[in-house]
Amino acid sequence: MIVFLSIFIDSSYFSAFLETPIHIGSSEHVTTHKFSEDPKIEIINTFFEKCQAEDGGALKLRSLSVFLENCIFVDNFAKNKGGSICIIDNKDSKMDYSAISSSSAESSGAMDVVATECQVLNSNFSKNSAIQMCTVLQASSILTIRESRFADNLFCTQIGILNVWGTVLCSDSLFSNQSVSRYAAGINIHSSNSESSVIFCIFKNLLSKERGSAIYIHEKGPGIGIRDCIIDGYEAQSFFGSVIIKGNVTFVVSQSGVGNKIVLGYLLIIVPLLIVYALVRMYIPLIRAKKKAKKFFKA
Repeated sequence: MIVFLSIFIDSSYFSAFLETPIHIGSSEHVTTHKFSEDPKIEIINTFFEKCQAEDGGALKLRSLSVFLENCIFVDNFAKNKGGSICIIDNKDSKMDYSAISSSSAESSGAMDVVATECQVLNSNFSKNSAIQMCTVLQASSILTIRESRFADNLFCTQIGILNVWGTVLCSDSLFSNQSVSRYAAGINIHSSNSESSVIFCIFKNLLSKERGSAIYIHEKGPGIGIRDCIIDGYEAQSFFGSVIIKGNVTFVVSQSGVGNKIVLGYLLIIVPLLIVYALVRMYIPLIRAKKKAKKFFKA
């Protein structure tokens, strides 16, 4: 049996569900029915609050193309993963002009995504929490983030805002006010087949007690290109692993840590060079004057 699946939800309100209010494509359903080539769900202008489930407090979607626009998720809970949203085995997922706040789970407090490609655009994430790891988004995909805000999410044991198995393409976004007891308060990137990039982003007030306060890159993979960012290293190392710095990267030194080391390194290199340059500029005219004087007296 082939199921031609296209779902559209507009201007709806879901509150206080004890099971995921929108659960499409369960494992049992997938094994007994064959979906059409492009099953999809589109949800716009919809509000989800105080919903709870094992996975994906408000949404649990499998084997679908997902599009969310102008949706709000507040105070949702999942026992395992994806406090508000759990997306599994999807071709592509897109969230635009949406917000998730005060959601929680064992891991991935706001969203858990397994998809070929995931886009998060113009969206806001705040006050989300996780008991173990990742207060906001855990993804296995090519993850594109643009013009989004990740701020004031709550404490978790390890890995703060983003935990990604794959490639991260992030631009024009804010990551701030996150602390973890181990590593990667900002972005944690596992191995990928292509280089990730972070451009025009601000990392502020991120604290990891061990290492990787802003970005932690595992050594497997091609690394990350960083350009035109402001990065507050705080107390732990800002980077770990294979890092490529391109363009203008500003390190804002708050306390101790890698910021101090980088600034000190630049001073130790640049200041001696400036001194040598000044001495050379000062002595060259003197040498030339001596040579002219010798020629004059010989004449």
